[in-house]
Amino acid sequence: MLTVIKRSGAKEAFDPNKIRRTLAATSDEAKKPLNAGDLDAIIKEVEDMLEGRESITSRQIYMLVIGALHLLKFHGLAGYYSAALGNAWK
Repeated sequence: MLTVIKRSGAKEAFDPNKIRRTLAATSDEAKKPLNAGDLDAIIKEVEDMLEGRESITSRQIYMLVIGALHLLKFHGLAGYYSAALGNAWK
């Protein structure tokens, strides 16, 4: 099981649905809604990047999501996601 290390130091099990919900909300706010197939492809890409890991920080997951968005040609949404969530990392 993959463990996510939060900024507070707390640990929890990786839940891809958290990424799905965040991306769906962010894409709606950006007026570029993702369909279920798009969300599935992004989640799969992130999960593939996580393969073999035992733990990861929430910051690293954030960066992987941005990478997956760029890889799958959602460049505008990657910028919006970065701007919307990036303030949490400052």
